[in-house]
Amino acid sequence: MPLVDQGVSLCLERQDIEKAQTVLCHSGLPTLDPVRLRDLVDGITVEVQAEPGKRRPLYGRVVPRGKWEELIRDLLPSDMLSAADLKVALSFLSNLYGLLAQGEDVDIVYRFGLGYDLALCGLMTLGGGSKSLKLAELISACKDPRLRKVRPRVFERVFRGILTSLAAFTSGDRRDILFENEGERIVAVAGKCSSQILEGQDGADMETMKDFYNNAGGADLMNWLELLDLSKWIPAVALALSKTEGRHRPERAPSQEEPQVEPRVEPPPEAQREPEPPAPPDSPEQNPVPGAPSEFTSEREIGYEFSIEECSPPLHVTLSSHDVRALRLLVKTVANSMLRLVLGWARLDRHSDAGAAAVFDHIKHAVMKRADQQKLALDRRAFHATVRVIVDIDELERSDQSLCSAPLDSMFKSFDRTNAGSVNVLEFLIGYSVLCGGSKSAKLAFAFSVLDAHSTGELPKRELQRFFASFLTGISAFRLHSSDEHRREQSVAIDAAAQWTADKVFENAEIEDPEGGCTFNDIATWYGEEGHRVAPWLELLDLRKWIQEGEEL
Repeated sequence: MPLVDQGVSLCLERQDIEKAQTVLCHSGLPTLDPVRLRDLVDGITVEVQAEPGKRRPLYGRVVPRGKWEELIRDLLPSDMLSAADLKVALSFLSNLYGLLAQGEDVDIVYRFGLGYDLALCGLMTLGGGSKSLKLAELISACKDPRLRKVRPRVFERVFRGILTSLAAFTSGDRRDILFENEGERIVAVAGKCSSQILEGQDGADMETMKDFYNNAGGADLMNWLELLDLSKWIPAVALALSKTEGRHRPERAPSQEEPQVEPRVEPPPEAQREPEPPAPPDSPEQNPVPGAPSEFTSEREIGYEFSIEECSPPLHVTLSSHDVRALRLLVKTVANSMLRLVLGWARLDRHSDAGAAAVFDHIKHAVMKRADQQKLALDRRAFHATVRVIVDIDELERSDQSLCSAPLDSMFKSFDRTNAGSVNVLEFLIGYSVLCGGSKSAKLAFAFSVLDAHSTGELPKRELQRFFASFLTGISAFRLHSSDEHRREQSVAIDAAAQWTADKVFENAEIEDPEGGCTFNDIATWYGEEGHRVAPWLELLDLRKWIQEGEEL
């Protein structure tokens, strides 16, 4: 993003964004909304009294270095991080203090600390909340109490703090250019933006800022403000939320003078997040999907349900709100486990194709290592041993351990169709993939490769039926507390639904011989032409479309 009149850009490359993900995944900052974060900074702020003949910081409020270090250590869950990860996060947040202090009076920073406005803006940039909420809280915190507006000098420092915090993630020559000569380019950009907003006025408030951004070219001048919304450029923020959930201070009630309604600030087109790539042929994104299952919207409702009426007997799957709570907890736990075991060190997004492939490969290796290789089966003992390796249930509270274990136990019982005390490894792998990150397409491709034992690129109809049945069994297993009789009846209905679906694929591909081969492209073509209408339950393979709606873990 070009920085006005400076001939340089704020350029965040892939490696810089990966660094941001690493730091924010391991800190509690993205879990703190602007009000809570301001409370924390207020708690470490010191009021410096004026002394005759000596200078003091702007408005007399500072954040001492020692207090800053204490706060960032409190935010980092040191008992949950490796020494290396803790060092990376601590180093970045500690160095940020020094970057924010560039251009300040060295004597004042040394004797007292960093100005409150710069400290708050620096941390607020890395916290949770939308761009508008962050700006509203910053302007409220930094306004002159008598003028009830932010003075020009302070407005410049607000923008300087935000830009410095964002630029701290840059690397190489671009970083050197931005921070050379005590960050003079960042100071110049902040000053230019402040003067454009104020236009000679003695101060500005949130309404002035909003009007300038939306109607007077501010969106073009300061499109880097879009990066205040971390979800627009850091995919792992939601994972940080799930890892550090619950470590918050109580929310402070806003005063009557503070903005109560978030102003709507429309981002410029060029500052929007990168557009999603077009869906592959086998996964046309239709939201809502015609004929899709009823949507889970809150834990006070039934939960989730769908039916396949065309087969005989028809298949009905109903999840209660309790089932959904247990499933949501298990999905979070699986996500955190895979972040630690696979994704974190490789710096992969779990919903990317590369991230999903890495997770599937890890799980397949762990399962096959403990399976009976001749029978391709996992008995209950091997099943529990495998689960302990791939899911960190022991890290949960005791009550959550029980809730999280329930769907896994139900999954074993559902895949143990003959009550033999074991499950088929291949079918279990496909069913378990539903719990993992990744798109529908990635999970379908993984399942196809699991059943394509000889890598021919084709599946006969009986294996295609098994393909669909494994997914349906995995989803229906999330219904907890089912009786053995219900599981037997459900198994028969799942087989009928899977057979009906496989027949549709073969009909669409005009394959008459049931022993003939169906390719993955045949499945993709069928889904694109009619599958998304007659089998919308396949959309459930992407957890972001239902169980994680609104929280994109």
